[in-house]
Amino acid sequence: MSNKKFILVFFVALLLLAFGCLKKVGEQAPPSSSYLENDSSIVNKETPKNVSQQEYKKAEISDDEFDFNYSEENLYEILLEETLGNETELIEAPQEISSSCENELRDDNETDVDCGGVCPYKCAHGKRCISNSDCAASNCVLGICQRTRGGPGAYTDYEFYNEESTDSLEIYVTWLKRPEENVGIFAAFTFSFEAGQGGYIGIQRDGSLEKDRAIFSIWSIDDQSQTAECVSTGFDSSDLIRCGKATHSQSGEGNFGQALGMYAWKPGVEYLLRVEKVGEDSKGVLWRGTITDTETNITTEIGTIHLDDSRGYKGYGKLNPRAAVFLEYYYGHSGYCDENNVFSKVKWRGPYINGRLADRGYTWYPITCMYTRQYSPERGIVIQEAGGSIAWENKERDFWNSHSDSKSAE
Repeated sequence: MSNKKFILVFFVALLLLAFGCLKKVGEQAPPSSSYLENDSSIVNKETPKNVSQQEYKKAEISDDEFDFNYSEENLYEILLEETLGNETELIEAPQEISSSCENELRDDNETDVDCGGVCPYKCAHGKRCISNSDCAASNCVLGICQRTRGGPGAYTDYEFYNEESTDSLEIYVTWLKRPEENVGIFAAFTFSFEAGQGGYIGIQRDGSLEKDRAIFSIWSIDDQSQTAECVSTGFDSSDLIRCGKATHSQSGEGNFGQALGMYAWKPGVEYLLRVEKVGEDSKGVLWRGTITDTETNITTEIGTIHLDDSRGYKGYGKLNPRAAVFLEYYYGHSGYCDENNVFSKVKWRGPYINGRLADRGYTWYPITCMYTRQYSPERGIVIQEAGGSIAWENKERDFWNSHSDSKSAE
């Protein structure tokens, strides 16, 4: 072979080798439309804008499912399931915000000034939009963000592992910010029975009356029957609003027994809400709902509700070892989803069964109103916020979970 041919072959070989290396590097590099590309099994979801991840942090989580959601904290989550060892890890990747999203101009594919389009900030009602994803209320109509019916709501569920059904449940609640405006806002602790029905206990702000209230309700076993009725209350006649039963035609929420009365709860004070079995008779079981002011140590009976024997149970059976809390806006301007809703903030501590804290607390958002946020600063504590222009979190995740805690400790 001549020197010229040898040099030509050698040069071609070098080119092929270089091309192969570049191709391999290109295949391994993370694409701009996802966070990570490797040999692992990845649940890959499109992001609202191109993201180039240079650094990321791995943190172990439980085997419980984590949904991928976008949040205005500029944090993305992706579920990465390792093919070896079945370990589940959470990849968190920060997203840079374009400077055009904070310059008080409508530019760079924004749908309105510093919102919508490429910006992570959602547009308020009356602002321009292209799709629902541009709007804080997820409602784009004819190019304009519209507010929607249904005010903000925050929801947290709890589970007790390896716990039998029980005769009592309790939780502590503190209003950190109580609105004074003419709106209806409800902080509630919900529970369920073995027979399949449930109820709630909580405190409300009734802005129309400029009064605060305490409420205890349990639903009838179905809409065709009347199996729940309030039979006694600790409210005097001047504060009592209702103790009895209501039908679906009266309430629009089914048939139920309810105790409702004026109760002057104060922001910053922690109150104990408790539901407990207090007796039974030949026809059913009595359940009492109470509220205790932890500063004065005064306990008030909101009401005692009689539950008829149903579905083969004495009464409705016992309470299930799970519960939930919510913060909801239910009337006034609070019936809409927009930035004009007044701000409120509630802290929950618990729940407990015979002094034992729930093993798991986790959040969920069944509605689309974005003016809602909830978080857990420590085990057993949940903070719920709603209204105003607070940053929205649309994520479902564990606040704490003894299963994953045990795994992390191993």
